[in-house]
Amino acid sequence: MASTIDDNLDSLASDQSEVGQGGSVQWRRMLLPLASLKLTVTLFLLSIFIVLAGTFAQVHDDIWYVINEYFRVDMGSLFTSTFPFVNLGSLFVRIDYSLFFPEAFFPPQPVFPDHLRWMAPVWPDGTPEFLVGKGFWFPKGWTIGVVMAMNLVAAHTLRFKVQARGTRLIAGSGVLVVGSLFTYLVILSGSSPEGLQSKPLISYESLRLLMLTTLFGCCGVTVYGAIVSGGDFAKRWLNVIATVLLVLTAGFIGMWESSDAASMRILYQLVKATLASCFLLAGCIMVFKKRAGVVLLHAGIGLMMFYDVLVGTQHIESQMSIVEGDTVNFSRDIRDVELAIIDGSSPEEDQMTVVSSSLLRPETTITDERLPFDVEVLQFYRNSDVRGLRSFGPNEEIPENPATAGIGKNVVVTPVDNVKGTDTGGRVDVPSAYIRLRTKGEDGEDLGVYMVSSIFDLSPEPFGETQSVSVDGKTYEIALRFVRYYNDFSIKLTDVQKNDYKGTSQVKDYSSYITVTDPSRDLEFDHRIWMNNPMRFAGKTFYQSNYAMMEGGREMTTLQVVDNAGWMTPYVSCMIVWVGMMYHFSLTLLRYLDRRSRTTVVSSGASRGYGAQLTPKQNKISWAMTGVICLSILSSMLMLGRAPRESADVMHVESFSELPIWYKGRPMPIDSFARNMLLRLSDYETYRDEDGEKHSATKWLLQVMSNEVAARDLRVFKIENKDVIEALGLPEREKFTYSFNELLKSPKVDGIKEMGILTILRELEGLTEIDPQQPREFEVAVSDTPQNERTRFERKIIELSRKVDEYVLLEFTTGGGRIIDLMRDKELGDATQSQLIELGFKLREFDRLHSQAFNKSPIPLMVPTHFNAKDRPEQEAFQTEWESLTAAKIFDRIYDELVEMDSSEYTKPPAVKLFVSMVQAYEDEDVDAFNDQLKDYQVFLSDYARQESDPTFLQKTEFEAVYNRFDAFYQSANLYLFAGILAALGWLFLPGFFQRAAFWTLVTVFLIHTAALIGRICISGRPPVTNLYSSAIFIGWAVVLGSLILESISKLGAGNIVAAICGFLSLRIADGLANDGDTFVVLEAVLDTQFWLATHVVCITLGYATTYLAGFLGALYVFTGLFSKRLDKNVSKEFARMTYGVLCFATFFSFVGTVLGGLWADDSWGRFWGWDPKENGALIIVLWNALVLHARWGGMVKDRGLAMLTVLGNVVVSWSWFGVNELSVGLHSYGFTEGRLAWLILFCLSQVFIAMIACTPLNLWRSNPKEVSTT
Repeated sequence: MASTIDDNLDSLASDQSEVGQGGSVQWRRMLLPLASLKLTVTLFLLSIFIVLAGTFAQVHDDIWYVINEYFRVDMGSLFTSTFPFVNLGSLFVRIDYSLFFPEAFFPPQPVFPDHLRWMAPVWPDGTPEFLVGKGFWFPKGWTIGVVMAMNLVAAHTLRFKVQARGTRLIAGSGVLVVGSLFTYLVILSGSSPEGLQSKPLISYESLRLLMLTTLFGCCGVTVYGAIVSGGDFAKRWLNVIATVLLVLTAGFIGMWESSDAASMRILYQLVKATLASCFLLAGCIMVFKKRAGVVLLHAGIGLMMFYDVLVGTQHIESQMSIVEGDTVNFSRDIRDVELAIIDGSSPEEDQMTVVSSSLLRPETTITDERLPFDVEVLQFYRNSDVRGLRSFGPNEEIPENPATAGIGKNVVVTPVDNVKGTDTGGRVDVPSAYIRLRTKGEDGEDLGVYMVSSIFDLSPEPFGETQSVSVDGKTYEIALRFVRYYNDFSIKLTDVQKNDYKGTSQVKDYSSYITVTDPSRDLEFDHRIWMNNPMRFAGKTFYQSNYAMMEGGREMTTLQVVDNAGWMTPYVSCMIVWVGMMYHFSLTLLRYLDRRSRTTVVSSGASRGYGAQLTPKQNKISWAMTGVICLSILSSMLMLGRAPRESADVMHVESFSELPIWYKGRPMPIDSFARNMLLRLSDYETYRDEDGEKHSATKWLLQVMSNEVAARDLRVFKIENKDVIEALGLPEREKFTYSFNELLKSPKVDGIKEMGILTILRELEGLTEIDPQQPREFEVAVSDTPQNERTRFERKIIELSRKVDEYVLLEFTTGGGRIIDLMRDKELGDATQSQLIELGFKLREFDRLHSQAFNKSPIPLMVPTHFNAKDRPEQEAFQTEWESLTAAKIFDRIYDELVEMDSSEYTKPPAVKLFVSMVQAYEDEDVDAFNDQLKDYQVFLSDYARQESDPTFLQKTEFEAVYNRFDAFYQSANLYLFAGILAALGWLFLPGFFQRAAFWTLVTVFLIHTAALIGRICISGRPPVTNLYSSAIFIGWAVVLGSLILESISKLGAGNIVAAICGFLSLRIADGLANDGDTFVVLEAVLDTQFWLATHVVCITLGYATTYLAGFLGALYVFTGLFSKRLDKNVSKEFARMTYGVLCFATFFSFVGTVLGGLWADDSWGRFWGWDPKENGALIIVLWNALVLHARWGGMVKDRGLAMLTVLGNVVVSWSWFGVNELSVGLHSYGFTEGRLAWLILFCLSQVFIAMIACTPLNLWRSNPKEVSTT
């Protein structure tokens, strides 16, 4: 590809020289600086910086403040009536240095893992003193965007000349005109004249079949290309890869049912946009020839930039809250408030006068003839906390209350910090004010001081939305409320539904069933709005946003309302850029392959094949060794997946581990639940008994289920911090593992506030005389210390308290409810009750404690009581279909009591009888009974599994249990390391021998990696990436795939090295992320969409992977030049070609993935680009990759410079992948854990160090300085 780059540079240079000739083109010469690629690169750098600054700003400021201050320009204040008629200050923002020292990164007491504690002394604990209060002015986002647009126009004016002449030019111009008109019609097609979103021209089923036909037709073309490519290895494999991708895409579309209207609706919009883009591409090809792709993608970017300006100046966002059964005709803008004075004296309509929030400044008086009285603003709070006076405790200080009239006499307002960033809890600022009202005139009568707050606009009960004021015998209503936008139509909420995942309070879906009435259009229709499925009507889009249960049991829905005319624009611009990039990069790739096929590659390290570097005998030995290694790996993996043989004289614990349960909203085998629980407690998936023998997690769980008292002696709590061990009075131990009983019996836990649950248990068990309900002094009270000021010891105390809480909840839900028995014994003393009454009480108490003491935390639902169940007694009526083991044990005893009372009309559910008997047999160590009950339960499940909502759940859980046995990702990580050793040996000597073994070993491990990835997809029923853990798995997979493709073409050995390193590192990262718990977590309601997960998430993750691949190739380039003599001119060029090609793919995937994310956001809450930190991180990747490419095209960097910049790209990706999560703000703020930040910093510093050593003088490199590019 280097030759292609050189061609581009030569053409650009010739264009510039041509421009400089002749006086008639002086105006073009004046445009040269503006069209410079150096200016383009500078603008990319400025863009990256302002996006980064806007991301950090969200730590302290509201998202809308950040958008307006850092990115948008206020058009109202831009122009002035005096010279120079432009307010230049509105084009810039002042950025304080303290912005780049957020507390999340630079806390007062930084905490690092033990092995990284050396970083603590050098790490700042906040903004350095000499930078406090200092800052600088910087251009806003729109300012940079305008200059970038000018740069783009100037570049096209000078360089991208029309290359067609005559008839071709006329025809091409005509096609462009038709294409532009068609594009405009596609944008307009979003809404029909009736106001509703237009219906598709063809049915969704026809669309699906048409796409499948087109894709398979393309497959035929690529298969034919592979056949006729002859001996051209690269082109043949390119066609094969294209065929595979097309088949996968066809399979992806084929899996979608046309009845899935949500996905097909988006697909239909993208197809329309793609057709418009293809029209435009055809015209560009006719007019601009080989530069058609660049012209088209730049046009798409320009359209996208224009749409962002349109959104900033024209679009309005608001919210519509409707209580079930009510009708509403207005929406609220929760970003701004107004003081409303309402005159309701007219029987026909209310007269309303509103005062803008911009006038509500403290110590100002508002006088206007339209107001019935003067308003003096005493205090105004942007965000506040409103509390009733009666809510203050005897020891709490009541704030000063200036109110003398109205609601303010019963409530008081205190200022609080503004909501930060894109708040993850959905909170909004609640403005409030104290105002004094006076009658008009200089000596106006004081009507009193009123407290007004927007909280009553959101929650009118119990005080109501407004307050009454009487003036001259006339009554007015006043209210501080969010700005309202009234509509010509009304919406009635007929029903709202909230669906949770089974056994949790986590929302799976919200749905609003509404009736829209529009007299102006003579329309009335019913509609359903649910997550990711908005209603577009009358130039507005309505999105399902929230749900709430009101007092009295009434339900309320919240709809996000966006005035977004031209909402199809980002869909069109995305596909325009996609088509332009595909065409341009495809031409570049084909030219590279064509040149490669016509050029004999001669270099010190490159060859047409590994065998060419070996003698025939060595070649045979090499193949034999490679075959042995690959077959050994495959056979070893198959052995790992085999279930151990369980003889008749031992308990079949392995079979028991495959039984299904429900936990955190999904079915899973007991094995997965046990592994995850034990991993969270001890960092291991196994435990050791007193004799040091290792046992499975399922055995540990069976101990807890059958004999919770004995299970407390098992050492499953890992406590590594010596200060915590000392504070608990525990002995130091080599493995740092302790039992629950050791914690419970330690008197020192009573002095630790966070161990309160242990004190409660100690009091119930008679181990302490302290009454946990009475106030007392604590030696350690971590919760009294602000989170950002906690020491390492205090954070570890919190971590341990969470583990203890999880263990106690596990005991409570699986062990039989011993806690309830102890509490009841304490309450009753020697008194006795009927056994049936006691069991009924225990069942109700179990539910109460789960709701109150454990905050309805998810619990494992193990017993399907609804399978083949007959009539149920009253005590069971309020329970769910699947029950916890504790509840099942109580049911079991209730039914036994009913039998003794001759209540023969009740039959014990079979699942209860079988499961409880099985656990009892394990406790009794009755092998035969356990195995028999297990076999009967398995048969029972297979017979009645069809009664479950997902009849295939049994097969899924059995498959997951087998999947767990393979532990394929952990094994693959070790095998990647082994392959890396082979590749390193091949780098040193006998490259043909060891590199071949390394390559095919990597192929074998990659197949295992792929199979494991497919297994995850089958288990979750989701696309491959749904959380941080799965992203690490997928990134590693994609990097290995790309590396193997490069290695198959270049035979340099570089692909092997990168594949092994990245495969190992990514899977080790995933292994660390697995400690967070279940890696198959169910999704939040807004993320529960297969289409966007399969497109945006996969695409953006591929962007991460390819950027990393380019970065690691760059790092390998630097190390090869510094420490070996292999980097001659040919190898350097080969590295540059590979890096450049990968970077093109990285730009493509990261850009398309980022824009698809914007489309998802537009489809979910009506904001194509919300400047959320995660979105900003993805944008920075796009900008950085574009910067590197333009620097290369402009000749600013050559081979070494390209390598250095791509290494820095690793920092950029890592920031987007993990860094923004550490800020703990934004809609995507997930994945923060202690210690992760330290590793992130360490990795980024290592990449900066590599980039720095890449700049060392070439005479310090071992490779021949005369044969390596100088920049």
